[in-house]
Amino acid sequence: MTSTVRSRLWLSYVIVIFLIVVIVVIGILFSLVRNPVIRQSSNIRLFSLAQTTVNRIERTLRTNPNRLEESIQIEARARNARVLLVDSSGRLLFDSAADSHPAIIFDVSADRYWDGANFSVEDSANGEWSGVIRPLSNGQFAAILLDRPRFPLVNLFRDDVLGPIAIAGVLALVFALLITLGFSKWITQPLQRMAHTATSSRGDTRIRMQVAGPREVQEVAAAFNDLLARVEAGQSSQQAFLANISHELKTPLTSIQGFAQAIKEGTLQDAAAVSQAGDVIYTEADRMSRLVMQLMTLSRLESGVTELKFQPVDLGEIVKNIIGRHQLQAAEKCIAIDLDLQPVPLVEADGDQMSQVIGNLVDNAVKYTPQAGRIGISLAGDDRDITIAVEDSGPGIAQDDLERIFERFYQVDSSRRRDQSRGVGL
Repeated sequence: MTSTVRSRLWLSYVIVIFLIVVIVVIGILFSLVRNPVIRQSSNIRLFSLAQTTVNRIERTLRTNPNRLEESIQIEARARNARVLLVDSSGRLLFDSAADSHPAIIFDVSADRYWDGANFSVEDSANGEWSGVIRPLSNGQFAAILLDRPRFPLVNLFRDDVLGPIAIAGVLALVFALLITLGFSKWITQPLQRMAHTATSSRGDTRIRMQVAGPREVQEVAAAFNDLLARVEAGQSSQQAFLANISHELKTPLTSIQGFAQAIKEGTLQDAAAVSQAGDVIYTEADRMSRLVMQLMTLSRLESGVTELKFQPVDLGEIVKNIIGRHQLQAAEKCIAIDLDLQPVPLVEADGDQMSQVIGNLVDNAVKYTPQAGRIGISLAGDDRDITIAVEDSGPGIAQDDLERIFERFYQVDSSRRRDQSRGVGL
């Protein structure tokens, strides 16, 4: 029943209206208890009923006295009352409820029946009745009686208040239903359009949701559009990644296959050519090995399989160890390495991963710094921020390439030269 927004809105309106009706009923009952005028309304009804009944009886006495008892019977049933005819001595002449209620006997000459107020009598079964007595033009008396309720306020509420409240409640529910239909359409239309767009897109991430409707729905649509944009970017990145990896694997495989075939077919006759072919095969195979290892690392990092082991790490020691590993390579190119390592606090990090990140920067600096060049490495910071900077005297990176240097396998050297400094990107 509450599986849709429309049904939930309608149910919420029904609950609110029900609570309002309950509060109104409680307030009315409280007012009935405290207001003496309202508590006397049953007496007013009785007097009004007596006057109307006596008028009808008098009209019958004038026009058709032979049908007096029949007329009284019809009037009593119509008014849900009990009408007695008695003579001046108190003898009962006619009782409109003689066949359905116990008998009532009272002395009509008693003073308490003529004080202008209503009176109470009991029937033979101890049932209580409220009534008034009025004289008739033929010398008889008419006693108009109402069954005296055990809880008069509840009876008054049932007869005079409950009906209007029930009608108002039904009208409020109908009104709430109409409002719900309008509001639910206003609220659910954007959601339905979103659902239709999502189901009809058939995987096309270029489709965007229309941002319309209430603010919350607009936020959902905006978030969905952002998700689609991320998915589209991810798909583009995946396609670019597959294209790059295909190219990067194809190139060394082609070299390995060509030189291996040349050796197998005996095309290379002298030992120097065979040695050169072997060097090319070894270099390209080593590059493929490094490429596969980096792909495995990327896969483990992105899938969450690799668990980072955080512990206090001395970044200064990591930088010194990395310099030690690249010292021989730098010396072969006569590259001077300037260190500026300031004391910094220990950091919570994965030492191996930090070493790989910093090592990548230093390796690229050594690789692309020309002969007799210079590399500067600095470390500085405080308890909030620590900065590691690696700079070199190499050709640098063109402005157009800066935004792409962290793409997988992207390399700045557009010629993609085939020498030993050939890498697989940052």
